[in-house]
Amino acid sequence: MRPAPRRGPTRLRDLVGAAAVGIAGERGGRLATELKRLHRYRLLVIDEVGYLPFDATSASLFFQLVASRYETGSIVLTSNLVFSRWGETLGDDVVAAATIDRLVHHAHIIALDGDSYRTRAHRPEPPPATGNDPK
Repeated sequence: MRPAPRRGPTRLRDLVGAAAVGIAGERGGRLATELKRLHRYRLLVIDEVGYLPFDATSASLFFQLVASRYETGSIVLTSNLVFSRWGETLGDDVVAAATIDRLVHHAHIIALDGDSYRTRAHRPEPPPATGNDPK
């Protein structure tokens, strides 16, 4: 008996896990089925691309996911890497260039500079006021 389909967020690793078995030859059409299932969502949010490197299978699946949504579905993607370093994460400069090309064609890119909000608690406190501050 198969578990009930999940409602809500799907992680890229779930796509990889579901489709990796059939990537060579698409046994049973699992990749196409999974991409079709994800296509029914108007927006995919993919967080932290570049945090961990992709193996060749994962990079191929990621490209296929992005390509399947090209001009048909929206993606919000976060990464701490500049595009010039995506080849390192995806393991192949050609796959990285093709993926980036599809992502940025109609994109609004928002580059954020500064410290991470996660590190605020670990920053040293500013020195206390001495009472000599001009007002």
